[in-house]
Parts: sequence; C-alpha cells; structure tokens
Amino acid sequence: AGVMRCLDFESGVEVFRVDLGAMAYCGPVFLDSGRSVALYGVSDGRLVAVDSKHERHAKTLARLDGRIVAQPLRHDQSGRLFVATLRGPVYAFDLAAMYLIVQQGDSVPIAAVPVDSLIELGRVWSAPVSAGNQIIVCDNSGLVVCVDAQDLGRRKWAVDLGGAVIATPAVRRGIVIVACLDRRLVALDLETGATLTTREFDAPLRHSPVILEDALFITTEY
Repeated sequence: AGVMRCLDFESGVEVFRVDLGAMAYCGPVFLDSGRSVALYGVSDGRLVAVDSKHERHAKTLARLDGRIVAQPLRHDQSGRLFVATLRGPVYAFDLAAMYLIVQQGDSVPIAAVPVDSLIELGRVWSAPVSAGNQIIVCDNSGLVVCVDAQDLGRRKWAVDLGGAVIATPAVRRGIVIVACLDRRLVALDLETGATLTTREFDAPLRHSPVILEDALFITTEY
C-alpha cells in the first residue's frame, strides 16, 4: 500500500507517516492554501485526504469508478478539483465542500459530477491541465477534450488524434502540445482544437513535454 511520509525539511527526520490503504501513483494535491490537507488519488479508486495538522490518518472522501493514476488538478479559478480515472470518467469536486467535510470529520462521500457526460473517454493515464478557465484532458485512444471549468456541461472542442496518449499535455501561448505513443508531437490551437503542426520522431513519446521560456523539452523512449 502507498504511504505518505512527512519529513522535516532541515534535518530530513521523518515526522509522521500515514498508510493510504492502496498504491499511490502520484504525489498529493493540497486542498487548502495553508497546505495542511493533502489529497491523494489511489489505485483502488478512492480519493483520500490527510489532515497533517490535526488527524494524521487517511480519510476516504469519495469512491470513483476506476483506478486513479494521474495527478488530480486543483483549479482555483473555478474552485474545483478535477480527477481522472482509468475507466474514463473525469470528476469535478467542490474544493470548499471538501475542506468542510475534512474539518467536520464527516465521512459521507462527496457527490461527484462528471466533467463532460456527453463524451465517453477511454482510459485516462495523463493528468488534466488548465489554461485559464479551460480544462484539457487526454485519453489513451488519442482523444483530446477541452471543457469550460466554470460550466462543466460546455464542451469547447474534442479532437481525435488517432494515437494513444499517456503523457500530460503542456500549454503555452494558446497552444496545446500533446505527445503521442505513435511517435508524433502535435500542437493544437487552444481555442479551437485545430491542428497547427505535427512532428514525427523515431521513438514513442511516453513522457510529458516541458516548456521553459522559448524551449520545448521532450523525452523519447530511445
């Protein structure tokens, strides 16, 4: 099972540890600005919270339909937390309601709302990303979906790239960069989803592209 460990920054001494009850494939997202409540998505489909200042144990907030392997996305502008699963649904949770439940000790799961119930997403390995009020999600079939974070039923666009995507996309200057397992790097227009350019490499792209100033870094399989 996954274990959250808190270390003292200066000494490196372990302060406490918490058993999450299932494997955690990604690090925590903090629910509050004070970084006292850590949220984890774990392999059995649970969304769990650890209050590091008060109750140092894992509290189940929701049970989702499918394993969680991608990093959840905290979106402060909409006040929501977006969580993707390997079964396809992408859920949105109200951050204020989650914090209230953690503080009150209420164990009742939060009602989850699908981001876009009109699209049946495939297995989602990559984390959702945000650009302003827009949320972009990719699945392993090559479907890239952009929704409005304020209006969860409003889909801005959806594009089928035809090649599996397991890497989290990067967004910069109105361009969405998507790395595909079929060796293609695709640039999409953030507003319309139109393909701007495509470059093919000699090896699969499994890892997320990283943008630093005017440079784009990618990692090929070999």
